[in-house]
Amino acid sequence: LWGQYPKYMDRGPVETRLSLNTLTVEDPNVNQTLGKYDDDGWQFHQLQFLLKPMGKDKNTDHHATLEVKKMDTQAVDWTRDFQHEVPACWAAEDNRLVLGWDLGSDAAKEEIKAHADLQKEVEAFKDRKKGLLIETVVPETGAPLEQVVLPEADLTHGWGDVRRAVVSGEFVLVRGEHGNTGIYRLDSGAKIGEFFGAPLATDARTAVIAAVNREDEILLVDESTGKELKRFTLGSPVRLARIVTGKEITLLILTADQMIHRLPLQP
Repeated sequence: LWGQYPKYMDRGPVETRLSLNTLTVEDPNVNQTLGKYDDDGWQFHQLQFLLKPMGKDKNTDHHATLEVKKMDTQAVDWTRDFQHEVPACWAAEDNRLVLGWDLGSDAAKEEIKAHADLQKEVEAFKDRKKGLLIETVVPETGAPLEQVVLPEADLTHGWGDVRRAVVSGEFVLVRGEHGNTGIYRLDSGAKIGEFFGAPLATDARTAVIAAVNREDEILLVDESTGKELKRFTLGSPVRLARIVTGKEITLLILTADQMIHRLPLQP
């Protein structure tokens, strides 16, 4: 278990690695302090991500470098310079990192101009200036994997963009501005379906999305069609949900009353 702990009172921010194979957490080889981390960064698995200004300006929204380090050794795995707008960064359900730019940004325009397939996708839009450019990369190397342009527009003109992309297998789920989630194919951008609510967990093997619309309900949605499969009322607001695998595939849900609910999912 890799973790980052923020500064608290007289304790500085610290990174740790904890082995779950034993309960003897006093063993320094089990519960290992890795050192201080920059609280401007964020964690993805065992990696630490940090944006650094490329020029004298301290702003990291534009003209910045994304630096990716190993948490245990602090060795830099890779960097990527963004001459224009820095993308939003989201985690996929598997070992992919998702980058997202607004279609109206200079960064997205430059990327689309360099790829004929993306140009064709944009030309199919009614409004070519509104939408979202999605790119997935390998977290450990930064190597590009997939790119797609989607027609999910920011209606706030940059003042309160709440869009978020979740990649699951062959699909990308985009949380929109109206409390809805659109489901698109990652290879073509074709829209599969839509539902009201926000995805909390996905699983490509079962093609199931666990989402929340009303705060105390869990929706199970088929990610290949967008159709609702089941709905569960839990009696307390949902805080987290994860799909875990073992002998069986199980949806674990943490609610605000500190209860964990287990729902078995069929493969």
